[in-house]
Amino acid sequence: MSNSHELSTEPLYEYIDEKLDTGRAVLGLLLRYKHRCEWFSRSRLFETWQSAEKRGEKVLALDMYQYLFDQGLDFAIEPASASGEADLVEAQTGEERLIADAKIFDPDSGKDVPYLARGVNQLYIYSQDYN
Repeated sequence: MSNSHELSTEPLYEYIDEKLDTGRAVLGLLLRYKHRCEWFSRSRLFETWQSAEKRGEKVLALDMYQYLFDQGLDFAIEPASASGEADLVEAQTGEERLIADAKIFDPDSGKDVPYLARGVNQLYIYSQDYN
């Protein structure tokens, strides 16, 4: 009895385990990038942003793209969808994929909480576009 029970639940277990690992892997990469930026690249990234303030989000997003690419993540940059262009869409097949949009928090230039809230709404709409 236990062998048939194990055989019938094994595919379900593998599916759930794979889904959790995939999500954790991407989250882990993003957390490592965050720590890398805070611990090792803060000054360089701030100087980069200051020198290209009008294009600051794009320039800083490129740094994140390079890191994710170096870590082996496959993605598309600014692919078009029905609602616009997300900054990054993971090329993972299947239903779930990373959809990212870079935003700078800079209240002095009008990029404050409402600006970030509009970004969250954009991500929600993009996630609907990509199911």
